[in-house]
Amino acid sequence: MYCNITATKQENGASAKKLFEFLRGCSDFLAIIKTHDEKLTKRQFCKMKKELENNVKKRREAFRTNEDGYADRLNTLLGIKTKKEVKEYFHDMQRDYNALLTEFEVTETYEEGLDLDPFFEKGMIKRKVTCITPVTIGGPFDILYFPSTALRKEFGKLNSIFDTITVCGIEFDDYIFYKNDFENESAVAGVCGHEKDAFLELSEQKIQELKALELPYFVTVVE
Repeated sequence: MYCNITATKQENGASAKKLFEFLRGCSDFLAIIKTHDEKLTKRQFCKMKKELENNVKKRREAFRTNEDGYADRLNTLLGIKTKKEVKEYFHDMQRDYNALLTEFEVTETYEEGLDLDPFFEKGMIKRKVTCITPVTIGGPFDILYFPSTALRKEFGKLNSIFDTITVCGIEFDDYIFYKNDFENESAVAGVCGHEKDAFLELSEQKIQELKALELPYFVTVVE
């Protein structure tokens, strides 16, 4: 079940910590995300261009097959039904992606501005530079992947699930929890801090278990 999650005025550090622990129990990995501060190498730029092209193809196919009700949602939200409307929608998506690529700065030589050693010491598995995350498209972004048991101290300092998390002196706005395999973007929860936007993708049983905790959050199923 795909759900949106919002915080009530009663949210505090204790409730945020309980929600984080619940999500850790539903996941195997977590990722923290921040804006990529360095210029991109040509290789990174070409990779992101390919990511965006593949994303359009993936969404076209999802619309064709109505995967997870994708076509139904576009019909409901945007009134997209005819072949012409579908063609224009995905044409505009590709146009916007091309415009995004023109904003990226590219360099001839690789420069590493982020010292990764402290993050590896905290259990980091890998780092990825991308323009697509489960919560947003843009960037580019640095995504740092960890086991879901990592960073308890850092998450424990947050007073809200939408607070910026500081790890090794660096601020990260967004984070994701993954089940089984983060390589296939199998996200079970994600938070976009500056947008105050969060989602859950859990079984109905897990959603009921979360509601039973009576935490100060609204969990709304997206049809």
